[in-house]
Amino acid sequence: MVLLMGLLASVLASTALQVLASDDQMLREGLQTAIAVPAAIVLAVGCYLLLDGKRAVDLAASYSRLALLICWGLLIWHETLGLPAWIVDDGYDARFSALSQNPNQLALYLLPVPFFAALAHASGRKSQGAMWAEIAAAVLLNLFIVGKGLLVAWLGAGLLMLMVGGRLSGRPLFTLEFAATRAFLGGAFAIAAIPLVFLLYEGAFPGSQAEQGAIRLALWGHGLAAWLESPWFGNGPGHYSGLRGAFEGLEAHNFLIDWLAAYGLFGVAPLTLFMAHACLVALKRTDWVVACLFVALLCLMSFHFYGRQPVFWLWWIFGLILSAELRRGLADRERAGVGTGGAALNALHRSGRGELR
Repeated sequence: MVLLMGLLASVLASTALQVLASDDQMLREGLQTAIAVPAAIVLAVGCYLLLDGKRAVDLAASYSRLALLICWGLLIWHETLGLPAWIVDDGYDARFSALSQNPNQLALYLLPVPFFAALAHASGRKSQGAMWAEIAAAVLLNLFIVGKGLLVAWLGAGLLMLMVGGRLSGRPLFTLEFAATRAFLGGAFAIAAIPLVFLLYEGAFPGSQAEQGAIRLALWGHGLAAWLESPWFGNGPGHYSGLRGAFEGLEAHNFLIDWLAAYGLFGVAPLTLFMAHACLVALKRTDWVVACLFVALLCLMSFHFYGRQPVFWLWWIFGLILSAELRRGLADRERAGVGTGGAALNALHRSGRGELR
């Protein structure tokens, strides 16, 4: 909570400084961000204060199911009847974006579905079959979204799950055989990822633009150049990257760089502390599903700026609340002698073999 409030204070302070130092045109260009980012953080703070753990688990379990039903329903509508007239077409004809103007926004909404499905299974709210069905439906849906950042995010989370032996929670037994197997699988994963990285960089991956890697590097570099113009407090809400140089009004398409350019080190410090705290909490509690959710968010934000999207902040808050609730629930079931999904799974967790099959 303290870190969130510090983050909000840094955003408001940077905005206030821009109001005092900038001209009217710059203020108009950054007005949307100046309003949306603090509002999204305030909403996240409100959820953290008002949402209890059991309700959060229920919402997560329902969200994964409802999000898939809505998205698949709209996809079938789009494919059979065409794009409804009341949905704004933003030029992404080849990529499914549901009710959003941008498929990358839909990717953010779809990102937590596999993790919420796994958490619902871990809490006994969904069967293993239902969990895998929802995960498969989400992965298949992303083929129509062509969410490259989402694919990378899920792969990053999958690598972490692979390293802990597919466990939903609890410490794995680190034997020599376990370590050797993880090292082999991790190396194979890295080698298999090389062609994907090459295709993404060259723009040869489906849904990519030509020389996409070079364009991203240019945007990142120019975003950093804009940050260096005002390193401590940033340039205020807005977008300051560009294809030919800084201050062309484009996003850097990297959350951290965009945040640096807008809010400077003064704003990045509480942001980094908040996200680091969330990740360390999940790791300390050995809640691997929540840790995977955070890894996926970190990967996805490397390719897009989601500061204006309330759900981006909500996913971090939900992860923290869910981690605390599932830890309490697991402790209660341990004391009662009843495991997640039944006594047999509880025995697997106690024996160190509670793997995700």
